[in-house]
Amino acid sequence: MTRLNLVQYFSLLTCVAFTNFSALAHDQAHPLEPDHELAKSLVASGIIRSLDQTLAELLRHCNAELLDAHLYQSDGEWRYDLYIRFRQGIVQSLIVNASDGTLISPDKLPGDCLPDEAAAR
Repeated sequence: MTRLNLVQYFSLLTCVAFTNFSALAHDQAHPLEPDHELAKSLVASGIIRSLDQTLAELLRHCNAELLDAHLYQSDGEWRYDLYIRFRQGIVQSLIVNASDGTLISPDKLPGDCLPDEAAAR
């Protein structure tokens, strides 16, 4: 191989390696997120609860706003990763079991989420 061919070969090899590494890093950083049609199918088949139902039950005692939501599968379980802005402006990530609506992380909702209406006044 001539010197020019070697330079071209190593340049190409570097580009391929970088492209593969970037794709691998992206796949590991973002768990598989289903498309909207799959999510609708999972809700219709009873495998998961709808996002609306999950939010209504989870945040029924909170003055909060949904900022972002993602549905993904981890260790065979469907989960919602929710970004919520609570009353005092605090933004928190909540991980919720999409099948039954239970809170996975953190262990409990913030203190300004009160369990009954009398306490909220």
